[in-house]
Amino acid sequence: MKIKLTLTLVVIGFWACTSPQERASKTPVKNVCPDLGKLDEKQINPEAMFQDEHSREKLIAVQTKGNGIKFYDSYYFFNALKITEKFGFDKFTQIYLEVCGGESPNINSIPFVISEKEKRERFAKEETEWKKILKSKNLKTIYDWNPSEENTDLKKIVDKDWSELVNAKVLKYCKKTFPAFASKCEMSIVDSGGDTGYQLYHLFRISALARNPNTGEKIGKEEQKLISTNLGLEVYFNNDGREVSIVFKEFSRKLAIKGIKANGDYNPNGWEFLKNPLFESLSQYPKSDSWDFEFIDKI
Repeated sequence: MKIKLTLTLVVIGFWACTSPQERASKTPVKNVCPDLGKLDEKQINPEAMFQDEHSREKLIAVQTKGNGIKFYDSYYFFNALKITEKFGFDKFTQIYLEVCGGESPNINSIPFVISEKEKRERFAKEETEWKKILKSKNLKTIYDWNPSEENTDLKKIVDKDWSELVNAKVLKYCKKTFPAFASKCEMSIVDSGGDTGYQLYHLFRISALARNPNTGEKIGKEEQKLISTNLGLEVYFNNDGREVSIVFKEFSRKLAIKGIKANGDYNPNGWEFLKNPLFESLSQYPKSDSWDFEFIDKI
């Protein structure tokens, strides 16, 4: 009786000193393919699972394809058909590859995969619709069309296509309105710091694209001019009743800013502080209610 009791205590003591991970590694789960991801937890040996003391995840010891033993989050062995986000999907596919090799036959039943497929089909339909609308050349229809909010790649394409289409109209406006200076419309504008990021025709965006939303009259069309004077090439406009000109000098097929003329007084100095607000004012796109689509379509 004493010997039996001692033996029992030794066994219990040994078991207590063995970590859950060590115990699980002695009874790993095997032959879980191809159902890995939708296994019934009740059919798994509980000794193969334990709770990690750090992550608090319920881990499972598994014999992998290469006959090694690895520990995985048990969630992915029983609940793959509930996965709705990319992180979980990537985790599951990596586990399946390590344990079974290849791709799970149940992959198309995963909610995330179903959602992504539907999204791709919807995005493809939107892209086809956008190409059709773009071909119509109807600026108002093109302006009003937007892809779904989550279709960020197409949103970038739409923004790029729209910008190119509108700027092509502004360039054409510059060349038609000022035929004597048509060759200069695409010239880059530079200052002492180098390229400003503007081309000459950019300064005619408001004139080409906008109208007064209350009266329907063009904004700036009659007030903005491109003229050649003894000072150089001038972009003239009326700024709240004040006559202003930005003076340029052509140099190496570029237009260098020389100065600013206000109410007939030319100042070759201090224009650096005025350049940015003037350029931004002339080159901005109209507000949503100020687009003159009827005029733009005729350019």
